[in-house]
Amino acid sequence: GTRRIMVGTARRFWAAFIFFFVAYVVNDVSSGMAMWRMPKGAGWPPRDPFPVLPDLGYDAIPYFGSSSQLPTYVLVLFMLVTGARFLLLDSRRWAVAIRWMVIDGVLLFSRAVTIISTSLNNPDPRCITVAPSVPPPRGAPGG
Repeated sequence: GTRRIMVGTARRFWAAFIFFFVAYVVNDVSSGMAMWRMPKGAGWPPRDPFPVLPDLGYDAIPYFGSSSQLPTYVLVLFMLVTGARFLLLDSRRWAVAIRWMVIDGVLLFSRAVTIISTSLNNPDPRCITVAPSVPPPRGAPGG
């Protein structure tokens, strides 16, 4: 009866939790490797002479300044309201938690793979093209 359902739910919950945790650790290691591969002094956010790639998303969002915590407060409030809604009002709370952990785990694994596989080359402006058939970019040494 009910005990059998709870045991099955508990097993699925712990399996999803372990999957999520492993994905989180793999993503963390992948992010660390990406930061390790960055040129010395680049840091985040990149400083001169390391150019920043254009990002339309950041250009469309208004800038609040580095001291403003408004985005963080809005995000935390949204998470608390959504979490409270499912924990207190929904009878499918365990199914929602399990699905969230599995989906987030898949996203974290995907992010870990793409962080490593899509690394850009060194943005140092002193880098020059070494392929003989490709002319150096305009403004580069020898260009």
